[in-house]
Amino acid sequence: MAATPNTATAPNNMDDNSQQSVSSYAHVNHIVDKEGHSIHNHQLDDHNAVPRPSSIPVPSFTGSFAPSIHTTNRTVEVMVDVKYSTSPQDLYNLMFDSDFLVHFLEDNQKVWDLEFKDWEKRNGDPNLLMRDFHYTRPNSGLGPKEVYCEEHEENQHRDDQYIETETTTHTPYVTYGKAFHVITHTKIARANTADENQGSILNVVLEIVWTGWCPIKGMIEGRVIDGQKQYSADMDSAVRDELKLRLSRGSVKSSSMRSPRSSPKTSPRTVRFSVDRKSYSPESTADEKSDIEREPSWMEKQQAPTGPYIGLQNHLQQQTWANRIRLFILLVLVSYALALLVLRVWG
Repeated sequence: MAATPNTATAPNNMDDNSQQSVSSYAHVNHIVDKEGHSIHNHQLDDHNAVPRPSSIPVPSFTGSFAPSIHTTNRTVEVMVDVKYSTSPQDLYNLMFDSDFLVHFLEDNQKVWDLEFKDWEKRNGDPNLLMRDFHYTRPNSGLGPKEVYCEEHEENQHRDDQYIETETTTHTPYVTYGKAFHVITHTKIARANTADENQGSILNVVLEIVWTGWCPIKGMIEGRVIDGQKQYSADMDSAVRDELKLRLSRGSVKSSSMRSPRSSPKTSPRTVRFSVDRKSYSPESTADEKSDIEREPSWMEKQQAPTGPYIGLQNHLQQQTWANRIRLFILLVLVSYALALLVLRVWG
């Protein structure tokens, strides 16, 4: 995945907000919802970044979806189908292997304990890479206040025409977190196969795969889909802002990925990268540049108890919430029993 960005720019008459169907995309067989109906394609509205229905066909993906076609074990939903005025290689680097990505996760998504491992060759192929990373993110609504996430990314296909990446996300410490995982299929292709200067089409398909029993499957799927829609909207807005900023600076390349900065919520940790650390923006303050560009200190090079420690915290918080639910149920039962007793005495 650590490829050199394509520096080709889009012509001046290209509109970032343009929407078009890619006729070369073929419909994917067996992409259906739980009831067996064809799934809906969602497209990010370029004005307010809200997913909406679209008639654009689902693109064909190189990587396979869940091996079973039994829809009771999986849910597939098309999340994104939008166009950007930059090359596939540049858009890929921006979203997967750049300083922009680190800033987006830390500043926009408010994650911490962010740790990337080195890119490795997938099946010995130097053109297809894979990596693991993990982080902790805030969680709203019911359940724990923070969620520990483990992600594995790998290229399924990569050439000048399109790049396809598959991201598998596990949340082992949430309720029923071991009963499912989420696979995000991301495809970045040329908008015009004959002309690399015509921009890129981004397609994202979300797949929820169930490997165990869960009594609240519908609720979990709803929250996962809503969360992915919000993430896609946030990423879409951030990418467009970054492309506009780069255009105003006369730059079309993505800066290399830097080390995530230390979080005040966790101890320092080792962060390994296969690319150089560079500053994100020329507008960064002197302190920010120093924090970004300096080499890790001795303490930062020591491996801290990150994943298991955070996971234990989440597990304890989850148990605390479960105990509250049990206490509430117990109080309801006791109240019901007292009500029956009062009715019997006074009846």
